[in-house]
Amino acid sequence: MAETGESFELGHHRRRCSVEIVPPPGLTATLEASCHEGDPALPPTDVISANQELLVKVKWCVQGDLRRHLCGTWCVNVAWESCGPAVEQQASQRLPFDPCLPDDKCYEVEFRFPGGTFDPGDCGTIYCLCVTLSSEVTCPDGTRYAGLIFGFCKDVCCVMVRPA
Repeated sequence: MAETGESFELGHHRRRCSVEIVPPPGLTATLEASCHEGDPALPPTDVISANQELLVKVKWCVQGDLRRHLCGTWCVNVAWESCGPAVEQQASQRLPFDPCLPDDKCYEVEFRFPGGTFDPGDCGTIYCLCVTLSSEVTCPDGTRYAGLIFGFCKDVCCVMVRPA
C-alpha cells in the first residue's frame, strides 16, 4: 500500500523520504587457508622438519554491492596448539579494506614461520593451526571497534614437526 503525502509530512518544509538498502545477497564472503613447506607453489603439507619454514597462506573474498561501502581493517590471526606439552602461540596481521578491489580479486596474506618456530620434542610433535578473520574500525580518536564480519578455519592443518 502506498503512503500518502500526509503520512510523510513532518512539518513545514520537512518531509520523510524513502531510502532503499540493497537486500542480501548484498554481501557475501569466503575464507580459505593452507599450509606449505615454505613455498606457496608447493602442495599443502602435513609433515615438516624442525628446521624448515612453514608457510600459512590465507585468502578471503568479499563479494556483493555492499563491499564498496566497507571501511576499516581486516585482522587475520593464525594460532596453534600442540598435541602434547609445547608452547601455544599466535601471530596476527592487519590489512586495510579496499573498497575498489576489482571483482575478480581477493585479499591474501602469508604467515611465514621460520625453522625452529615449532619444537619437535624427542620424537616429533603435532601442531594444529587455526585461522580467524575479523573486521574492525579505528576512529580518529584511536578508539577501536569490532566490525561485523567474522570467520574462522579450524584445524587448517595439523602438521607433524619431526626432529631435523
